[in-house]
Amino acid sequence: MATGNNEIQQLKHDLKLIFYLNDHYFSYSIFNTVNNCFEKIKKHKIKHGKHEFHNQISDIINLDDDLKLKYKTTLGAIDNGTSTFIPNVLFDKKNIKQYIEHTYGQTNDTYQCVQQQFANCYAIFTINNNLLLSLNQHFDNLTIKSSGSLLVDYVINLSQKTASQLFAQINRNNFHIILIANGEFEFYNQFHFDNDDDFIYYFMNCLNILGIESSKLTMDIMSDLDKKEPLFEKLREYMIINFINRPDRFLYNDEIIQTASHKHHNLFSQLICE
Repeated sequence: MATGNNEIQQLKHDLKLIFYLNDHYFSYSIFNTVNNCFEKIKKHKIKHGKHEFHNQISDIINLDDDLKLKYKTTLGAIDNGTSTFIPNVLFDKKNIKQYIEHTYGQTNDTYQCVQQQFANCYAIFTINNNLLLSLNQHFDNLTIKSSGSLLVDYVINLSQKTASQLFAQINRNNFHIILIANGEFEFYNQFHFDNDDDFIYYFMNCLNILGIESSKLTMDIMSDLDKKEPLFEKLREYMIINFINRPDRFLYNDEIIQTASHKHHNLFSQLICE
């Protein structure tokens, strides 16, 4: 009996919990550090209007047996606040509120900062106070990043060091766009949209501001949406698009292998950018 209990404790010790949260769903994965394998991926939908957002997240965690377990390390990425980037030479932690408020105005949210792993800058972002409190109450040794911070580091890691590349994370109602020039971080922004036409307008306007000719462009895309979404069909009218496959440095259980290979980068990337 004692041996069995020790084995269970050791198993938990060797697992990492990784989650991603936006306005529409809470997804998570369990990663086994011993065999370098993603063991499970699960997604919970957020029901708008039911009750306060942070209470919904607490309910999800309390009703999921995997999320109720204690993990040595928990990594999380949040995609429902504001964020910006400040070069290392200009960064002063005392000014993190001003960095956000200069662009987005005042907010009552908590301000966080993270030094980028692969770029010489800091990411400053906001997170709802009640949500942050709830996450810290549920998860031990929690590291939280904004989705923008995570994406910038991830695509720098993916990029070719001798060419300029444009990357996008495209979600149901928002997208993130990042320009990497010769391995260096050049541009990041995020946009919310209500329909496919809005998406195309914001996307193409962004390319115009950057001075990029879409006809000469191959866009590298990450998304949890299906490849047959009308949104992607419209995008193909303006440029060649390439869906990035899951990282080949990890192992994946059979159930994950059966899912589309362009999905779940918002989970896999967190280990690479840890």
